Amino acid sequence: MDLVVAGYLLHDVLDIDGQIKECLGGSAAYTSLAAAKLGVSVGIVSKVGEDFKYFKELEGIDLNGVLKQKITTVFFNTYRNGVRTQRIANIWGKIVAEGIPGNCLKAKAIHLGPVFNEISIETISFLRQNSNAFISLDPQGFLRGEENSIVFPKEMDYSLLDFVDLVKVSERDCSQKALKIMKQKCGIVIVTRGKEGSTVFSDGKVFDIPFFKVEKLVDETGAGDVFMAGFIKEYLESKDVEKSALFGSATASFAVEDFGVNGIGSLEEITKRIRH
Repeated sequence: MDLVVAGYLLHDVLDIDGQIKECLGGSAAYTSLAAAKLGVSVGIVSKVGEDFKYFKELEGIDLNGVLKQKITTVFFNTYRNGVRTQRIANIWGKIVAEGIPGNCLKAKAIHLGPVFNEISIETISFLRQNSNAFISLDPQGFLRGEENSIVFPKEMDYSLLDFVDLVKVSERDCSQKALKIMKQKCGIVIVTRGKEGSTVFSDGKVFDIPFFKVEKLVDETGAGDVFMAGFIKEYLESKDVEKSALFGSATASFAVEDFGVNGIGSLEEITKRIRH
């Protein structure tokens, strides 16, 4: 297996100015589906309820690491005039080492994509100690707290970074203090800036990565997760950080042209967009 993605698979409920849409959600879903579409062999480590109804959408992905719990975690995303409010329901058990199949520990890369603190630091430490994988982290799920089901931002426990090789964070979640700590602890730090592209810090070098021009902007949901799928696919082949970030950015630019991962282009199309 090339890649294992860990994190909750969600039931997402989107309320966009009164229009309701229900769909599969979570970083684990977007990253794994995008990677699979790029030809990467992928497995997921997660927890879902008996009510989970999206297995068909995940065909072709190794789901032996997806364990059952009482009910699937639900994220409610309400958008009003471009402002998002999040609520969460059905938070159950954490993803623990005992639930990770042995073949997942043999993966070349492991991407941690929590949505709400569901991966314990003990589990991340276990993965570091028991695999030779390249381990990447999107810490968004560790930057969320909850009170009365309403999600609010909180500071991350930076000790998590002691066990990962790469951290990717959105600019809006990254203060100068946080960036300094991340650069001290991780070999590769990626700060994404939406339509402004991203900045990559690696081995004392700084790379400014463009966000490639798109034909039409349809849906930006999961763009950062798709970026990571493209980055990991290229990095496993070339070990070239800048080249991998360019590939990730180009892959994400296709993804925003349609809903979910439907818009992701072929390897030839992605390469062509990078060259032009």
